[in-house]
Order: sequence, then C-alpha cells, then structure tokens
Amino acid sequence: TLAFVMAAGFIADTASLPLVVSNLVNIVSADYFKIGFAEYAAVMVPVNAVAVIATLLALMWFFRKDIPQDYDVSQLKRPGAAIRDMATFKAGWLVLALLLIGFFWLESLGVPISAVAAVGAVLLLAVAAKGHVIPTREVIRNAPWQIVVFSLGMYL
Repeated sequence: TLAFVMAAGFIADTASLPLVVSNLVNIVSADYFKIGFAEYAAVMVPVNAVAVIATLLALMWFFRKDIPQDYDVSQLKRPGAAIRDMATFKAGWLVLALLLIGFFWLESLGVPISAVAAVGAVLLLAVAAKGHVIPTREVIRNAPWQIVVFSLGMYL
C-alpha cells in the first residue's frame, strides 16, 4: 500500500540521520567543518530520536484510514524467501558491523570515512561476485554513474 511505501521511505531516511554517511550534504558539511563521525553521531542521536517519533506520529495520523487493524498472516511470504544469496546476506551483516567499527575507530587514526566505506563495498562486491547469484557486472554496469559524476561536480 501507499502507506507502507511512504512510511518505509520516510523512516529509512529519517533513521539514518545520525550517520555522517547518510547523505551527501552530511558528508560534505562534516568534512568542511571538520566534524568527526563520533562527534556528529553524538549530536544527532537525540535529534534523530525526536525526528523518528515525530515522523511515525505524522505518518500514523496521515494514513490512519489506510492502515488495516489486522491482516491475514498466511498471505505473508517467509522472510528468508527474500534472500537470494545467503553468503552475501551473511557477509553483508559482517561488513555492516565492520563498517560501524571502522567509522568510529579508524577516524582517530586519520583514515577517511570514504576509504572505510570503499573497502566495505569492495569486500561485499567480492563476496557477491564469488557466489554468482547476484549479477555483479550488471549491477556495476547499470549503476547510475551520471548521479555520481553530477554529485562530484556539484561539490568539487
């Protein structure tokens, strides 16, 4: 339903607020003002809590007539059915944990956030390529590179 799609989009966007890497403006601003990953997160976590609660309340009010009181659980697919490549799925969780540790720990050593993120991306891409379930060449070929170039051009 529209309510679910809107809620998922808004909450995903709002909940990523305490992470410098959540959007390009955060990355550029934090870099310009020399704000570290941990410092940024410390300031933004309380703001994020209020933003998520306010967003949930606003969405619940706006879509109050569209949200069903109950639903038929038998119509739901098994959550595991959405996982096409178990190795990549498990590696994704490991990479996610390592990224979080790396963002906090390596920052004090002067390692840029972009380097930590790039290593995580390459590791996950390598695992996905090895499994041959996810067409990694196609993913890279069909990535929206024009947006990357546009973003770089906007801020460099």
